[in-house]
Amino acid sequence: YSLFFLVFSISYFIFLLFIFLLLFLYYFFFFFFFFIFFLFIFFFFFFFFKQKTAYEMLRSLVGSEMCIRDRSKDDLLKQLTDYKKELSQLRTAKKMGNAPTKIARIGGMRKNIARILTVLNQTERDNLRKFYADNKQALPKSLKPKLTHRRRLALKTSEINRKTRRQTRMSAKYPMRKFAVKM
Repeated sequence: YSLFFLVFSISYFIFLLFIFLLLFLYYFFFFFFFFIFFLFIFFFFFFFFKQKTAYEMLRSLVGSEMCIRDRSKDDLLKQLTDYKKELSQLRTAKKMGNAPTKIARIGGMRKNIARILTVLNQTERDNLRKFYADNKQALPKSLKPKLTHRRRLALKTSEINRKTRRQTRMSAKYPMRKFAVKM
């Protein structure tokens, strides 16, 4: 009777272990694939539907800004004057106390004007860079790197390495001494 009980209890224990292992593997793989699936969805939405920063939008232009950059300078100036007229009308409407929908359009109009001015300035700077590409000495101040006052006035590497006649003569006469260290 005790041998039968011992064999039965061992087989029952092995059976329970086997069931536990199956359940563990089932839930482990279920949660593992569930986790991978949610990671995939998160990264998909993060990378494809992420709001672009201004720096990212600068090179890959979208929407109205792309249309602005394709237009000629005359068209841009004409649109700029139209926007400025409309902005002045909106501001007078604000003073008169008209509908809040008109007042809400002031910010968007200012941004439109800023977009056009930005595109005009950037195209002008690009054209100037192309014009002065060969002659670096005559580069206008606006195209030179800003740096700091100290770095702008600092000596160039060629100027630092230059030596006077006396310095070259003295360095030839008295070269730098080399000492051997005894151990």
